[in-house]
Amino acid sequence: MTTVPPHVRAPADLIREWRRQAAQYERDGMIPASRLLVRVADELELVERTIGTHLVTLNEAARLSGYAPDTLGRMIRDGRLTNYGRKNAPKVRVTDLPLRVGT
Repeated sequence: MTTVPPHVRAPADLIREWRRQAAQYERDGMIPASRLLVRVADELELVERTIGTHLVTLNEAARLSGYAPDTLGRMIRDGRLTNYGRKNAPKVRVTDLPLRVGT
């Protein structure tokens, strides 16, 4: 389960939107803009595939997300995050992490 604040878009959504916009730019003759969007979509897709299955501890997840380890642990207990580790040694997938904006 991915928990993303409503104002933060998931990588897959960005990739899809950038590819849609690139196609529109190409139809409009804006070839350099189209190529740029395709390139950034390709790069984000590669990053997502590379780290998509990467698991981290709650301390590492806290550093990446901006949330406290206790808060992330509560999210696991509440079912908002999936625990890929063990009960007393939780691990979460990097791409599932919520992002705390402004940290």
